Amino acid sequence: MIEAVVFDLDGVLLDSEHIWDDVRERLVRERGGRWHDRAQREMMGMSSPEWSRYVHDELGVSDLPE
Repeated sequence: MIEAVVFDLDGVLLDSEHIWDDVRERLVRERGGRWHDRAQREMMGMSSPEWSRYVHDELGVSDLPE
């Protein structure tokens, strides 16, 4: 029986930041946005709602952030 599950979404236990970076860049490019070299750095530390808004407003992805 499983008694607990740990979700490491912020990269503390497992270095997952590079995976998030790759996924966000791919999402922007697939949705017709304009990825740039500063995007990853500017999104560092943002919550999901914050980077969703950034991807829409700053990188030109037309999907609504919600």
